[in-house]
Amino acid sequence: MLIKRFRDEHDNKHASCMRVSKDCFDDILSYIVDDIEKQDTKFREAIPPEQRLAVTPMYLSPCHSWKSLALLFRMDKSTTRGIVYEVCGAIWKNMYSKYLQTPSSAE
Repeated sequence: MLIKRFRDEHDNKHASCMRVSKDCFDDILSYIVDDIEKQDTKFREAIPPEQRLAVTPMYLSPCHSWKSLALLFRMDKSTTRGIVYEVCGAIWKNMYSKYLQTPSSAE
């Protein structure tokens, strides 16, 4: 709900906080949602993919530490760290071939 509320009520601040526009955020999410979505269990609800993705650009900006993100998103530091590593891996896996061209020859 935090991410949805932020998007709805603070349209002009989304890009400055998330480091990407809403459209770019949604585009990235569409590429990686299958890799970062988790199932709810009878013990706890899974962290939604939107929230999992939102943690990553905020960590990659110079303003946040593991501790500040954990407090902001109400998660443990180790959970936050795991999410960032998982999301970065999913972005690389699903988007590198489209957005990062490798050289075709030595020249």
